[in-house]
Formats: sequence, structure tokens, C-alpha cells
Amino acid sequence: MDRRTLLRGAAAVPVASAVGISSAPGAAAGGNRVVVLGAGLAGLTAAYNLMRHGYDVIVLEAQNRPGGRVQTARAGFLRGGHAELGAIRIFETHEHTLKYVKEFGLPLTPYDTGQRAYFIQGKRFLHPPQGTAWPLDGFGPGEQPDPVARIFEILGSGIAKLGNVFDPGWPGSVPSAVELDQHTLASFGRSSGASNTLLEMFYAQEGRCGEWNAAAVLAMEAVSFGSTPQSITGGNDKLPYAFAAALGKRIKYNSEVIRISQDERSVRIGYRDRSGRHEIRADRCVCALPFAPLRRVLTDFTGAKADAIATLRYFPAARCYFQTRSRFWEKDPLGPLGGVNLIGTDTMAGRIWNTSSQQADPRLGMIQSYMFDTDALAYAGHGHRRVGRMRTLVENLLPGSSGQLIGCAEKVWQEDPWAGGGWGWTRPGELTWMRPAMMQPAGRVHFAGEHTSLWIAWMNGAIESGERVTQEILAA
Repeated sequence: MDRRTLLRGAAAVPVASAVGISSAPGAAAGGNRVVVLGAGLAGLTAAYNLMRHGYDVIVLEAQNRPGGRVQTARAGFLRGGHAELGAIRIFETHEHTLKYVKEFGLPLTPYDTGQRAYFIQGKRFLHPPQGTAWPLDGFGPGEQPDPVARIFEILGSGIAKLGNVFDPGWPGSVPSAVELDQHTLASFGRSSGASNTLLEMFYAQEGRCGEWNAAAVLAMEAVSFGSTPQSITGGNDKLPYAFAAALGKRIKYNSEVIRISQDERSVRIGYRDRSGRHEIRADRCVCALPFAPLRRVLTDFTGAKADAIATLRYFPAARCYFQTRSRFWEKDPLGPLGGVNLIGTDTMAGRIWNTSSQQADPRLGMIQSYMFDTDALAYAGHGHRRVGRMRTLVENLLPGSSGQLIGCAEKVWQEDPWAGGGWGWTRPGELTWMRPAMMQPAGRVHFAGEHTSLWIAWMNGAIESGERVTQEILAA
């Protein structure tokens, strides 16, 4: 049984499709010049749809590529290998993403499924069958013999308190959701009776996410996951590059935004590129910058908007990939391992994922360590020695890997000045006031990005937010 089935069995969540964008181009009403800040998926989606509706669109992007936190590495890998440094999965529930994947004719490759292992409390073992006790110490009453079922019971009880997450006033319109907003996921779990062992087991499965806002992560659990993870064949960056090809010279790369100001008639955007400083005047602006780099921009925002920009935290996240000479884990001493979730750990390595099914050559393998929070910070703290440290750790976690690890790619997102972290996340007590503050326009400036969506951290959230601001501008 997959996680979505379990969660739906635990709690019924109102499901609604967010409003999409009409595919028929239309004439822009009134002032039609829009400047879009950032060529990540949120900004690209907004720019693409506004262009199709007849708007004069300019996109400013500080980097020399589109995609933002959708970034695919290919250099240093043999035989067409690639590694997703950012967004990695698309589920069948991600209707916004899938719409453009289909529109641009991009093929999808499903991830393999298979047997998973764990390394927790110094013990290495296979994922126990449902109803079989886990070989760990410190479980609380009622958590054995099926701690996975207990995890979903706790998650389901939280999801039942969310109410309709698609309500425009959510979470403030739902008292029980406001109550959840006061918790981290860890504190909510403990208040529901979860032992530290159960939480560590959960982190080994899902990443070190205990400090996430409980209401935000439970809403994401309710809407984001499906049963069939996929990725774009050859690399997820093919989606932003398809948007960029459609927009053409409307995108100005190597153009860093340094100032946003406005009056009752227009928006003025100051930026600098290799030739100097410039200003663009437009009728509307779509700000699709993560709030971390936006904090470096001189703006005239006030009130809750300014507070949200100053406050939103960006979560530490890192990936370290190794291409392998073979798929040696299929002959693991515990038994054949496989699937995207190869081994979950309580070490700095976080989770070892297997993306070999997405590779061009069926003989070579591709594995990665995917790290959150303190694990990502610990990895970054090893400096120039961190890849070597991870190589040693992976060799200890996966017997048979010695001599197998060849090409490597890594990304520490909190070190990226244009991201500031993996994704935006609220602390306890912040979601109720910050969600509307992040989403609402400020005069002629509209805000997009995964941080403004229920699908936090997902491509689907970035794209949904780009469609939302398009609708705002069409209605203005």
C-alpha cells in the first residue's frame, strides 16, 4: 500500500483543482508591459502565459541559465549520465507540471520500485514486512509491531485537522489548522505520543524534517504525493529550457535585480548586468525571486509583506551524487535492493536514493545522498573534504561500493546565493499570517514561487503560483 492510500484512509482531505490558465491567447487589457523577476519555473510559467495573452514580457534572471532550483548536472558523468541537483520527482497528482510536460512533448521515465534497507542505531536491516516488528530500541507503547502504520495514523490525525486547504482563507479560517500552526512536525508527533525512535525512523524514510511547520508539511503531504514518481527523460531541466525556448530573447540572463519601486502608474525595476546599471519601467511586475535573495534588493514594501520577506526561512538541503560502475546493490548481502529509496539512515548521509532507472546506460548506476537540515549543514561543514567524507560514509552504508564510485556531482542549496536554501518554510506560529502576506500583491507587484503555494518545494508549486499570478494580472 502506498503512502497516499494510507493517508487517504486515515483522513479525508477536500480536494480541488487550482484554477488553470486558458490556452487561448487574448489581448492584454490596458497597460500590457510586465517585467518578471527570476527565470525559475514560477517566473517562466507566468511569463509564458502572459506572453500568450498578448503582454509585452521581459524576464530578468541573475544566472546564465533558466530553471532556478531545477538544475540537472551532466558534466563528469559517463555515457549520458545525469543528476538532478534540485527538483527530482513528478507524481501523477502534479497536474500543473504534467500539463506543460505534455504541452512541450517531453517524455517521462518512471522510477523503479524495489526493496529498501535502513541503517539506524548502528543496525542495518531490510524494510520489515507490514505487521512485523522493527529491530530498533526505544519504541513507545502501541508503536510495535507496525510502526509505519502508527506514523500514518499520526499524520492522518493531523491532516484531519487541516480543513479545506484550498479555501482562500486557509489556515486562518480553520481553528484546528491554526492550532497546528503552533507546532513543528516533531512537537506535533510528540504531542500525539510518538517516541524519539519512531521519529528517527520517520526521518530515515522522509528526511530530517522535524523542524518544519506542522500545518505546512501536513498540507503538503495531503496534496503532493502520489503512487507513481517520474522524471523527465534525460533531465528535469528540459522543462525550464522548453519554457525559455518559447520566450526567446524576452529573457535577459546575467541580470541581477537591485531595486523595486512603484507609484500609482508604474513599476520601476533597477538591475545590473555586465554592461552596467539599467532601469525598466513596466505596468506590472511578477516577483518570482525566493525571499532569501529578495532580501538583498532595495524595495519599498511595507507591513506584513515586508515582514514576510524578512522572516521566511530557507531550509538547508544538499545532494551528493555518485555514478557507479555497476548496480552492485542488487547483490546486497541483505538481499537485492532497488527502487528510488535505496537506504534510509540516521547518519549525515540522510537517505541514499537510487536514480539509476533514469539513466541512459542500463549498466551504470547513479546514487545520491539526499540531506536535510542538520545533515545538510553537517555535510557543508566538511568544506572541501565533504565529497571524500561522503564517499567513505556511502562505502560503509552500502557494502560492495568500494571501487564502484566514479563520477560525482553535488549541490548545497544554502550556499547558493540565488536560492538561500532548498525551499521556503515557516516556523511555528508563522503560517497563519505569513501565507496571505506572501501571496497577496503589493500594489503593482505580484508574487510567485513555491513558497507561495501549498506544494512547497515542488515544481508543481512553482508552476501553480505562476498560473495564479497570471490570473491576477489578467483580472487587474
